[in-house]
Amino acid sequence: MTTPGVVVIMAGLSSARKRLAHKRKRRAEPAPAGRSKAGLQPAGAFDREREGAALTKADIVRRIAQGTGLTKTDTGAVVDGFIEAVVEALQKGEHIEIRGFGTFKSVSRAPRTGRNPRTGAEVRISRRKAPVFKPSKELRARVGADGNPEGAEKDAVWKEEKAA
Repeated sequence: MTTPGVVVIMAGLSSARKRLAHKRKRRAEPAPAGRSKAGLQPAGAFDREREGAALTKADIVRRIAQGTGLTKTDTGAVVDGFIEAVVEALQKGEHIEIRGFGTFKSVSRAPRTGRNPRTGAEVRISRRKAPVFKPSKELRARVGADGNPEGAEKDAVWKEEKAA
């Protein structure tokens, strides 16, 4: 089942990426003291993104809204709907596959014995379900520093050795 708003998100990402890349190039230049280069945000307003801090839901909504032309309210509703659809599917035990991005699924963790770190006493940990995300090869390739999926070089060497 596809939510109509999700299509809008997927369709607008490429143009949003282009705009963000252009903005990043402009941000690389030093801003005047006390103001950003555009003069709209106080200096340092986007430092969170540059320093590698976590990207919040509000940041995602802002980026998608800029890329699609939708209002932040509409975009926020779409993002909330997408997240809720994923959570509900995981609760039902369904797999969610987004081609080019990855797969979400719910796995059952076996019961085990753990230890209380403070007292050292054994504690019985019951069976539980946990959400898991597995990134696609395309996502790993795009995130990787050299553009290759992690382990691709090892795989290539292994295949050469196997062929020889």
